[in-house]
Amino acid sequence: MGGRDRGQSQVLGRVLLIGLVLSGASAVVLVGGPALSGVQGDAETSRIEAELTYIDSQAAHVALGDSDSQVVNLEETYSGDMSVTDAGQVWLVTDDGTEILNESLGAVVYEGDRTTIAYQGGGVWRGTGTETRAVSRPEIHFREGTLTFPLITVVDGGESASPGKIRLETGNREFDLGPGFVEGTQVSLVVHSEFYQGWADYMESRAEGSVTELDHDENVAVIDLGQLTIDGDFDTGIVAQGDVDASHPAATTDTDVLTSGTASGDFDDVEENADIDLNELDSGLERLVNNSEDDDPHVDLTTGGTLGPGSYYAEKIHLDGGTLTVDVSGGNVTIFVEGNIGIEGNGGIEVVGDASGNALQIYTLGDFALANGNGEISTSDDATGVQIYGTSEMHFGIGQGDFTGGVYAPRDEPAEGDNEAVDMISASSINCAADVDVCLGTGNPSITGAIIAGPVEVAQSADFSYDADLAAVDPSLPPEVDLPPPLTYLHVSVNELRVSGPPASESSTTDVDVDDYVSGSTGTPTPTPTGPTPTPTTPTPTPGGPTATPTSSVSASLTITKSDAGGGKTEYTFDASGSTPDGDIDEYRWDFDDDGTIDETTPADTTSFTCKGNPSDPSYCGASEGSVTAVDTDAGESDEATATWP
Repeated sequence: MGGRDRGQSQVLGRVLLIGLVLSGASAVVLVGGPALSGVQGDAETSRIEAELTYIDSQAAHVALGDSDSQVVNLEETYSGDMSVTDAGQVWLVTDDGTEILNESLGAVVYEGDRTTIAYQGGGVWRGTGTETRAVSRPEIHFREGTLTFPLITVVDGGESASPGKIRLETGNREFDLGPGFVEGTQVSLVVHSEFYQGWADYMESRAEGSVTELDHDENVAVIDLGQLTIDGDFDTGIVAQGDVDASHPAATTDTDVLTSGTASGDFDDVEENADIDLNELDSGLERLVNNSEDDDPHVDLTTGGTLGPGSYYAEKIHLDGGTLTVDVSGGNVTIFVEGNIGIEGNGGIEVVGDASGNALQIYTLGDFALANGNGEISTSDDATGVQIYGTSEMHFGIGQGDFTGGVYAPRDEPAEGDNEAVDMISASSINCAADVDVCLGTGNPSITGAIIAGPVEVAQSADFSYDADLAAVDPSLPPEVDLPPPLTYLHVSVNELRVSGPPASESSTTDVDVDDYVSGSTGTPTPTPTGPTPTPTTPTPTPGGPTATPTSSVSASLTITKSDAGGGKTEYTFDASGSTPDGDIDEYRWDFDDDGTIDETTPADTTSFTCKGNPSDPSYCGASEGSVTAVDTDAGESDEATATWP
């Protein structure tokens, strides 16, 4: 086909495109003035959508290299204004803070009386903020673990001397910006744009299961891809990135050792100078702890108490003589700890119940210290019942006391600084060499289990024994945590599109710092989940133990009343109508005997049942307390209230 024929086909295609979107307006009948104005506005919106969609199709030819330039004639006169703006920014950032991409998006924007329509990033968007939807989607693809990201950016090419004409020209192009193979790496796509909601919805449709967070105040969408892979195991008692020293004559060890350095002491089997390359957990743990702070009950773990199955958030664990009893007979108990773990005196953590594969799992961003008494972390079964996961900077120390369990805190190099948990409990017996990450000090401490961390010292009278039962444990993240889809390959290019014709306008959006939105930052805003709200599985801690602190805007209320139902029956009514905010709560989860198991879920704020006073009654009849969890599923917020049975 010759150039003339191609030009005719482009014009014909554009006419057909505009004709299709306007076909619905051809059946307009005589209506009143205001209604006619609305119809005309809708028709104009449709024409603009068609014009920008056509610009999108031609821009793809230019930006992606099929053509050096294209000219688009705007044949209609519109009531709004069209301009080229530098608005918008996009980043691709890995979990260790490495910026793969940091580009200004730019846009061709039509501002009308009824709506805003824009060409940005290779797509066409209608509306702004939470009202944005995609009219024509960018050519970004996610298939079977491969993200292909051919970004099109818009820059101003100057105003045209010919009104109604837009010229599209190829600008700078950069290829192979992505690292390629990224398996086991978390990657965040951060978009700062008036059209952030449309970007988020589009990426969720492309990458099913992606984890999205929205900052509505700053017009930012964060889309997370790629899963942190835990690639180690507990097959060896000590795995150390650094030296292992158990050379003191009074130190006792019964374990194999795998070390990147050298090992001194009496070990069963030793592999020195090993290449230990395990994924660090830092970014994943920070994400888990931040999410737990938003979603899970807050517990005070400074006095002891009892915890049953579920997930909890704690600022720290500091037990000075108190004992925290953890019952895993009904499922895992998961604690996300923002700070340090310190245990002193004769207290500790006792894991009880028939584990049957269940465990206490602690995910912490801080250090660990156990000293100053006969404290312990123990289980009623074996070391599989306790698993502690830490960052690459975690220090672990025991001066006195016993620890049973597995510790998983891999790193590429020894940690920096000192064990802050030692300062929290003033433990003079945790007194190993300065460059040691794991210290079994001088007060007869004992570990039964396994540890993966940095340099290790087993000092005078200390004992380390491997528990082979841990070989059956696969270190893992909590199964109930929402994880992004796996990402194996990442291909990125930037294709600049110079747009001449419409006047340039300055961006009205404020600058943001991407460090506020990626792992490792200190100022992450509170996210707004956009996917389904997971069903809470966490009960309120046992009275007398840790107390839950509400963290959402939902406030639950519950009253329980009874009435005579005749025939010796009693009707009990659970009423949560006092919960607020009224109209936002759309789900009530009823736990009639407050045992941590949801007995019924309803959209209504009241429910009732009948008890007969005989063995055929439901098991919760005759309970002393009941509870309700009020849930705003759109906002991802909930709150629990408890009341006494009458």
